[in-house]
Amino acid sequence: MPEDLIDRIVNLEPGDVEAKLPALLGEIKKNGVEESMNEYPGVLFQIFLKLEESDLAKIGADSPELFDTFTKIIWEGVSKRSEGVASYLEEVVKDLPRKKFVVNFETFDTPLKLHFVVSDGKFSGDVGMTSFREQDCRWFADTKTILALMRGEFRQTMIFTEKLFFEGAFGLLGKKAVPLCGLLGSLLM
Repeated sequence: MPEDLIDRIVNLEPGDVEAKLPALLGEIKKNGVEESMNEYPGVLFQIFLKLEESDLAKIGADSPELFDTFTKIIWEGVSKRSEGVASYLEEVVKDLPRKKFVVNFETFDTPLKLHFVVSDGKFSGDVGMTSFREQDCRWFADTKTILALMRGEFRQTMIFTEKLFFEGAFGLLGKKAVPLCGLLGSLLM
């Protein structure tokens, strides 16, 4: 009997991530992102963890398209899952003038750049960053720290010890940005 998808991800050696993750992402896409998340709970979360163990700078230099593929799959899954928390997401943005919250993520050690938008009761996101004028905040750090933040890990010490930079109104940090990253991590499960 073949190993299930989660086992194949968990058992990937960090040095094999660059070579083998594209096929695993292709399998998730072929099976359907939502279906894969239902059949293998935590599959996207496990990919985050496996990427964090790997040589991200090498992947960024040799296979930058891997980040784009991964990002598109993440946002497809999170967008669908966020329908279950629509009322919470509407509550988060109701006091904002544009009724939406836009977060950019940028890394300095790889070409990974992505964003998410919370509006109309759901998360959406894509590869690349939105314009400076459209963003409410921006996280800037090494790729491993950005991946950890996106899967819901945040500690105040990250700002001082891991060179995690936040740009935006600091009132938004605790009230919007950190809770939304925490929710993002739970939606990956």
